Amino acid sequence: MSMKKNMNPIDYAYKQLASAIVYQAMIDYVESKDNPKGSIIRRRIERFIRSPWYAELTDIDPDLLLDRLHSGDIDIEIGLEIEEVV
Repeated sequence: MSMKKNMNPIDYAYKQLASAIVYQAMIDYVESKDNPKGSIIRRRIERFIRSPWYAELTDIDPDLLLDRLHSGDIDIEIGLEIEEVV
């Protein structure tokens, strides 16, 4: 992965971390469907996606992401590039 132009290494690292947090939430949401406590896990992730912290981490529209997660119209297996998530 190449560093975006005009982004210093520290900002780049923070952007990568933010992307990884959002991506992990997506993975956890999808995998929670096979968990006996899945509804609790999904509610917590939905609360995170609607939170101010999520808004600080990414520009991805929370309603769009939740719609795609609810419908199953998201493929976490494809190995998204972290830069594409943010």
